[in-house]
Amino acid sequence: GAGDRGSAVTSRRQGVGPDPARVDGLRQRLPSAGVLLPASIFQTRIAHGSFSLVFCNPPFDDSYDGSRMETEFLEAVTPLVSERGVIVMVVPEHVSATPEFRAAMDREFYDLAQGAFPEEHRKYGEVFVLGIRRPEPKQTASTAWRPADLWRTRFAIPPSKVPGKRFTNSGYTDAELLAA
Repeated sequence: GAGDRGSAVTSRRQGVGPDPARVDGLRQRLPSAGVLLPASIFQTRIAHGSFSLVFCNPPFDDSYDGSRMETEFLEAVTPLVSERGVIVMVVPEHVSATPEFRAAMDREFYDLAQGAFPEEHRKYGEVFVLGIRRPEPKQTASTAWRPADLWRTRFAIPPSKVPGKRFTNSGYTDAELLAA
């Protein structure tokens, strides 16, 4: 694509996922992407601020401590989003309404917007929540968003400031531990 001044814009695609069965399919669809599969986002070393757009589709589940995995994923990927970068979180609608998830989004992102997938693609009641990364986190987060009008809000993807050279797996998956 071209930037505002006609300069070339390059993009890097990188992915992390736990399912080894998806490796070949992902690499075929995104041949130039850096892929950490199988891997957990919690066991990676990725430079903070590396990405101007993060699309996160976490597992829909409770965590061991009773919190939600979606909120834990949000907290894990937030440092990877560059200042004024965009995050897209896919979560069940009932999770997007929890005080913990809403506060975590509001603390780190602004111009929050939420949209639903078409009914035939909402097996788990999925919605997508978008936001723009704040330069500094809010000291006091609100659980009462004033979401932007999704269809009137523009989410510009800024260039990344950090080259993102650190993108490695730093731990073992459950399957790798069993094999070892």
